[in-house]
Amino acid sequence: MNKIYEIFQEFLVSLKFYFHSKKVFENKSKNSKKIIMIETNRIYASHISYGYLLNSLLNKHDCQIGLFKATIFKNSIIKYLHILCYKLNIFQYSSYKAFGKNKFIFYEQPKKKNKIKSIFKKIKNKNDLLLLKIDGVLIGDLIYDSYLRYQGKPTIDINSSDFKRFLKQSLYYYYFCKNLFKKYNIKSVILSHTVYLPAILGRLAIKNKASFYCTAIGHCVRVGEDYLYNENFKYYKKILNEIQFQNFNKALEKSKIDLKKKLSGKITARNENLKKSAWSGRINRNIIKKDNKIKILVATHCFFDSPHVFGNFLFNDFYEWMEYLGKVSEKTNYSWYIKPHPNKIYKSINESLIDKFVNKYKKFNLLERDISHYSFVKNVDYILTIHGNIGEEYALFDMPVINAHKSGRFSEYKFNLNPKNFSEYNKLLMNLKKNIKFKTNKKEIYKAHLANNLIFNNDIILDYKKFCQTVGYKNINSYKAINYWLKHFNQSEHQIIKKKYDDFVYKVDHKIKYEKMRNIHYNATEV
Repeated sequence: MNKIYEIFQEFLVSLKFYFHSKKVFENKSKNSKKIIMIETNRIYASHISYGYLLNSLLNKHDCQIGLFKATIFKNSIIKYLHILCYKLNIFQYSSYKAFGKNKFIFYEQPKKKNKIKSIFKKIKNKNDLLLLKIDGVLIGDLIYDSYLRYQGKPTIDINSSDFKRFLKQSLYYYYFCKNLFKKYNIKSVILSHTVYLPAILGRLAIKNKASFYCTAIGHCVRVGEDYLYNENFKYYKKILNEIQFQNFNKALEKSKIDLKKKLSGKITARNENLKKSAWSGRINRNIIKKDNKIKILVATHCFFDSPHVFGNFLFNDFYEWMEYLGKVSEKTNYSWYIKPHPNKIYKSINESLIDKFVNKYKKFNLLERDISHYSFVKNVDYILTIHGNIGEEYALFDMPVINAHKSGRFSEYKFNLNPKNFSEYNKLLMNLKKNIKFKTNKKEIYKAHLANNLIFNNDIILDYKKFCQTVGYKNINSYKAINYWLKHFNQSEHQIIKKKYDDFVYKVDHKIKYEKMRNIHYNATEV
């Protein structure tokens, strides 16, 4: 009964959203040969940002809207159910109907068997896959991460029949997307992610000189040929250096206060997906053994959640990184401690993999997931992560954090150790020293936090933290998201947001470089 009630509520709320959106957005789409392509999904929170972005793009271009369903349907019944919902204007499709004249485009498998066979021959290992380009378009990382996510695998066996089937379907999808640019005059592509298979259409947009936008309730990015992912930390640092604050010290003080809140156990900007801070919880300072060995804390990542979200790093995936550390543990006399990633979505399968890992590599000590970092912050010698937030947190305690990503959160800063390649990384780990003096520049940490979390935070449409707390983070993409927006809609704020999107589109739509909309409270002259 509860499921039926939820479906009924979704039906009612999506219908309200339809009529409201038709009224507040200008709906200037036309019967034009030019098209703005937008993926259809059930991520209702993103539909709000789709409305604002489409409104701005349609003010600029005489276009109609092309709706494409990225799913490669294996079940024709499901496909026809989607078509029925579209024709009846119900559930998620009512959002898209509200935005203006549109046409619905479904996946059709193209006939490119000969080309696919030649591509298969080029892929000898996982690194070949990650670097795979077709027509100069990088798609290997998208296939890689999609396989891990959709198939629930921590890594890839290139020779498995399961992977080969997936690769074949992924390549078919590429040629389907390529054909769309031959068939239609596509001016823009709007997606909810820059990772996974749907992002292929966005990368083809860049190749074809169309604009590619990635937008959701908390961000809006004009993806460029210089950077293909949603988060660009090098760009964030550049923008911070360009902004002329009236009182830069006041801005840094805000950053410092936000970090203090984080270390006090509170949820702060861009950590809204967590129920509690990693610094809260039970403290046990005796959990680290007292001996003369070098002590290493490994902060793991979710094995399945887009390892290449910021691009390629020093390993093919998180599982390979862990296996490498396991082999290092056998060659060294260090004490190893491992803390599981707090991601709740894949909790059971992540924990199962880590259990197998510590059984295989006996020198590793498994720490409790929810125990506070205050249990060991001063009792370990080094912290290892690929690109985790732990990099800024432990740096505040003058602790050496070793990253493994050249485009990670803190790769542009000196308060972490950032080896440039695997050779440097391996040499560093094999020759760690005890009791090194590591002193960090706290001002640099505050600047990084200001750039990464405050200037570019999630508050571009609404107060994101309040929104998450009200609807519950697990519901932020459900119909409850648009219900929240409808209940809190304010006409004057709506006009401000519309203008923000208009200004952003006017500035970036013709460019080929990465640009991201920033928090409206951090203008050129404001803190």
